[in-house]
Amino acid sequence: MAIVFLAASIPGASQPPETVKVETPVYVVDGPVTQPPTRWTYRFSWSRFLSVGEVSVTAGESGDAEDREIDIWVRGKTGRIVDWIWKYRINGQGTVGLDPFRPQRFEVHDTVERRSKITRVEFNGDGEVHAYRNKRGTVRESRFEAPNTYDMGSTIFLVLNQDLTIGEHLKIDLLAGTSRYLIHVRPVAREEVKAAGQRFDAIKLLITSEDLTDPEDTAKHRETELWVSEEKPRMLLRARAKLWVGAVRAELASIDQPPSWPDAPPEIDLDIDRRREEQLERERLEEERSGGARSGGSPMRPR
Repeated sequence: MAIVFLAASIPGASQPPETVKVETPVYVVDGPVTQPPTRWTYRFSWSRFLSVGEVSVTAGESGDAEDREIDIWVRGKTGRIVDWIWKYRINGQGTVGLDPFRPQRFEVHDTVERRSKITRVEFNGDGEVHAYRNKRGTVRESRFEAPNTYDMGSTIFLVLNQDLTIGEHLKIDLLAGTSRYLIHVRPVAREEVKAAGQRFDAIKLLITSEDLTDPEDTAKHRETELWVSEEKPRMLLRARAKLWVGAVRAELASIDQPPSWPDAPPEIDLDIDRRREEQLERERLEEERSGGARSGGSPMRPR
């Protein structure tokens, strides 16, 4: 569900997430959840023809038999052509607890052009959640009780491990940084799908969302169609989404096993955006000083 990461990473939150009042069903994950170490690479396109970029999602189990977790890594970027118009990078890492299934932590660093943002959601195991967002040095965070709320990583694995009966309607309270969404998941059909050079029996899901922290804004994520494999452990095979940038498609391009798992998981530097932001700020100040010196006036005061 790589496309969900992009849709949910857009800032909203005109009201604090702790003020949202929402009731959703409690979903139980029956049976043991297993996730062999796997890396899925997805290619994105606009209108099927224009390549946008790619996202890789890597997941696998860690911990001992009594304290198992699923570790998740996400890396994505727009391609070189799209970078000239809209340069986007996403870098994330999270964990989902197993036995019982529960959200634990998810952190995303994303950059659009020169604007960076860090979002983090952490659960203490007793129903309290800590939401954090740092957007170019402006920090917003809150702590509140939310015993039936999920982050992005746990939402994905919760859905993949449901029965997904045709006609069913799942409602999930998703917290993405300081934005909160009500995610509607409806299994609508069974189809055969070709992905990564293979054919799969798949379940088609219709996904819609409501921005609970900004109810008036309905333009960001209108509707997504997802095809997930019927056989467990399930995986996302294909997606079509109507987003704020228009219609976007995602296709599973490859499936492989990350090398040396779990001794050497994918290296993701979650400080890279912070360092890039600091470097850009230094360059901006230097440009302002140089501009002021050339004009014969005093350097511009930093904004």
